[in-house]
Amino acid sequence: MKNNKGYFLSLVVFPILLLILSIFFVKLLELRISLAQGMENELKILEEVFKEEAKMVNNTTYWQYVRHLH
Repeated sequence: MKNNKGYFLSLVVFPILLLILSIFFVKLLELRISLAQGMENELKILEEVFKEEAKMVNNTTYWQYVRHLH
C-alpha cells in the first residue's frame, strides 16, 4: 500500500508542478512581449524627435548659409 501512495502522490504533484511552470513561462513571455512593445513605442518617439531635430538643424544651416551670402 505504501508504494501506491507515492505513485498517487506523483500523479497529483507532477501535473501541478507542470501547470505552475507553464504559467510561469507564459507570464515571462507576456512580459517579454510587453517590454518589446514598449521599446518599439519609445523608438517611434525617438524617431520623431530626431526628425524634428534634423529639420531644425537643416533650417539653421540654411539660414546661416543665407546670411553668409549677404
